[in-house]
Amino acid sequence: MKKRKYTRKKKAGALFLFILFMGIAVSGGLGLYYINNFSNFLFSKTELLQTTKFEDTETLERKILNDAQSIFEYTALSQVFGWSDEENQKTPLYRVNINNTEYDICLKDLSGIYEILWEAQNGVYEEELQQSQLYDGAEEEILEPYDSVQVEVVEEPAAGSTEEAGKKHRENAYLEPFKELAVGTYYSELRWDSMSAAEKEWVIKEYQWDKVVSAEWPKRFTLNNTAEILIYPGQICRVTYDYLQQKAVREDAELPRLCERGQSYLDTYYTLSNRLDEAETNLRYVIYEESSGLYSSNSESITAGDINKLEKYVSYDNNTHRITTNFQKASVENWNLEYLATSLIGVDSGASFSVGLDTRYPVEDEYRWMSESFSQCRPILWLSLLAIIVGGLGGIFTFVYLIASVGHREDYDEIWLDKFDRWPTEPAALLIVGGILGFVYVCGILAKIFARNFFTSNMIYTVMQILSFVVSAIIGLMGFFSLVKRLKAGTLWKNSILRKILIKTGHGFRQLVKGWPATGKVAGVIVLYWIVTIPLCMFITINRFWGSFFLYVTGIIAFVAAQLTAAGIILWAVLGRKRILDGVERISGGDLDYVINDQGLLADDRRLADAINNIGAGLQDAVDTAVRSERMKADLITNVSHDIKTPLTSIINYVDLMKRENIEDETLKRYLEILDQKSQRLKNLTEDLVEASRASSGNISLQLERINFVELVKQACGEFSEKFEERGLIPVTSFPDYSLHVIADGRRVWRILENLFQNTKKYAMPGTRVYISVGEYDGYATFTMKNISESELNITPEELTERFTRGDASRTTEGSGLGLSIAKSLTELQDGIFEIYLNGDLFQVTVQFEVAEDEPEDTGANTGAVIEDGSGADTGPETEALEDGEPEGTGEKESDGRDVETDDDLEFFDMDESEADREEKFLQEAIEELLSSGLLKKKPQ
Repeated sequence: MKKRKYTRKKKAGALFLFILFMGIAVSGGLGLYYINNFSNFLFSKTELLQTTKFEDTETLERKILNDAQSIFEYTALSQVFGWSDEENQKTPLYRVNINNTEYDICLKDLSGIYEILWEAQNGVYEEELQQSQLYDGAEEEILEPYDSVQVEVVEEPAAGSTEEAGKKHRENAYLEPFKELAVGTYYSELRWDSMSAAEKEWVIKEYQWDKVVSAEWPKRFTLNNTAEILIYPGQICRVTYDYLQQKAVREDAELPRLCERGQSYLDTYYTLSNRLDEAETNLRYVIYEESSGLYSSNSESITAGDINKLEKYVSYDNNTHRITTNFQKASVENWNLEYLATSLIGVDSGASFSVGLDTRYPVEDEYRWMSESFSQCRPILWLSLLAIIVGGLGGIFTFVYLIASVGHREDYDEIWLDKFDRWPTEPAALLIVGGILGFVYVCGILAKIFARNFFTSNMIYTVMQILSFVVSAIIGLMGFFSLVKRLKAGTLWKNSILRKILIKTGHGFRQLVKGWPATGKVAGVIVLYWIVTIPLCMFITINRFWGSFFLYVTGIIAFVAAQLTAAGIILWAVLGRKRILDGVERISGGDLDYVINDQGLLADDRRLADAINNIGAGLQDAVDTAVRSERMKADLITNVSHDIKTPLTSIINYVDLMKRENIEDETLKRYLEILDQKSQRLKNLTEDLVEASRASSGNISLQLERINFVELVKQACGEFSEKFEERGLIPVTSFPDYSLHVIADGRRVWRILENLFQNTKKYAMPGTRVYISVGEYDGYATFTMKNISESELNITPEELTERFTRGDASRTTEGSGLGLSIAKSLTELQDGIFEIYLNGDLFQVTVQFEVAEDEPEDTGANTGAVIEDGSGADTGPETEALEDGEPEGTGEKESDGRDVETDDDLEFFDMDESEADREEKFLQEAIEELLSSGLLKKKPQ
């Protein structure tokens, strides 16, 4: 069994490292938690990271400026209050107008009034007013001050009127005016006297004010200055002068509210006096103004110059109106210290001040505590961040290793699935999620029970939160690793209950629509789309105007999901159809081995793809069969031609030997002549057949070179001029006065021209003209030959280029019917164009080759004669044949008159013997045959 790299020891070590790194990261998180809860309100984490000293932080500078405002507030209050609480209680705070009489009221007076009115205003007014009920007809309801009520009004008859007194009617009225009458102006003679008896009765009855109104009110109260005033609940007075601000004011206020305000000022004075005392703070300040004699400081031994020498200070010179400070980060200009200096009581033009901090922190105050906290929190923050980074990176790496190793065992090659991993996906997910939620809920219940019955501290909640987090993390990791194993094994969706339901539903739906036509399926999809989207649109509209915002957003999300699903299905179908079209194009382009992948296609598209694949396979089989057939035919032609070549050569040699004898019998001479003609024709036919087979199959090596197409055609015209004269054909030529060069094989191009000229010589009507032209058209060098056929052309151009097709139906002329076929094959093999046009008896053939780019002509010594004169036809051994006027491949006439095979013949038939050996062998065989037959006799010695 193959041993895997994920061993149990490695996985256990990775799990241990993962827990260790997670512990390090959690400890770093706890450090950040400490920083956030104990120092975030003092200074930010950015200051802890970027600043090494607490004295360089913006937080310290802002606190000094904030305390400077408190110093000005304390200085202003110290001009009114003193150190004696009794004197502070008797110090006049406000001058008020009560019942058109002004009184100076101190805090002691306001406190006495506040105590008298407390029970009436708070114990009766607020409680009874909240519980009072107004009746409107038979219905009972609690009304607010601004509700409209029906009021029954008793009409008083006008003076001199004869109407009956006491007539009543009901009218709408707001409760707020009656509330004001009841609690604020009940004892005001002006407003109360203006009320009718019915209104007074209604107010007393409906507000149950009779519980408050009695002979005890209004009460008389003696002020500190022996003056007496009348007080009652809801009494409003007018403040005309504020001694704290030392300026006249105009304000309506209740006496208890003035008491609360004055007491607040006094409390602030006492608080600041204790906090700014020299023995309680490291902050030092001096405020002074020479003209008014103002001087305030929390240290008798320090001056403004000493403060300006501290590490942190800010000062203002009222004479120059200039602020001096060594603050680096806080913007002093935004704190309006100049305004505070000019707002002091009794100072018209403002005062100078200096505020500084003794950074030695000799006094244990808030500044010292903040400095120590900064020194403690900064290393904690750095260590916490380092722990989070190290623990996080280590945890990620080990977690990735655990993910990679989960499911692998040393003794098992496949993914190992436990019993829980084989559960259906949905029940397993519900168990994991339900277990986490259930345990968290149980921990919450237990925390409440323990906190109520056993513990007095809230620490039990923290313990339960940690316990629930740890257990939830363990359950979550178990579920996550199970999910990973399911993904690796490919069983997540395979074991899903939803998948099984969808498969059964889809199978039933496919069975339902299986016989539907394509239009019916499209209509069904459209109807299904409407069934989904129209109710969703109605649902969204209803919840937009009359429903909840949550349902409105949910409907929008569902609508967008439906649109995306529809778009995905359409895109899926389009991509599948495009895949099929691409496959059809590739198959139609000749790639018959291409197979369309039908995975993920719709049912109809899958059937179409399978049908096309079957067509491609059938075409491939047909092409393979045709190729094998062509190969077999080519092999047959080659083999048969090779088998025919040997006896045919013997026949030709024997005939030649017999012709050399002095045979006087004319009949025998005529037989030998016929035998010579037929054997030569059979030889030419055999050679043409091999050439046609090789040209059509492309089994020819081409030697492409730059040739002069015009000169090559001219040379062909010269070669066939005598043969045309024998047939009475008159060539009419048209050549350009410039050269046209093409890239082609000179031998093959000459063979093309030779076959066309031979075809014209054989089948053109004698005594007619043959039109031969060369020109350049659309970048092609074009050769055109036109003539009148001697025989009737009742055939198509396509049939004329087929093998063994001849121009005369009787087949009495010379020729094999392969000339045009060979010419066409050789032309197309060199990327040329070969076309035949027939119009009645008019025969026209066109050969085109792409014109080559202009280049300097090579005049080297190794170039053939034709290249030197531009024709490109002389390419070696065949040049001699062209000079002799013999067609290619027909052999050369040597001095002894024997037909000798060319090298081209040997190439066609792959003969193993050399030419000399074969000739000698054939000659010996012929002599022996003649001697044995008695036709040839040896001369006597």
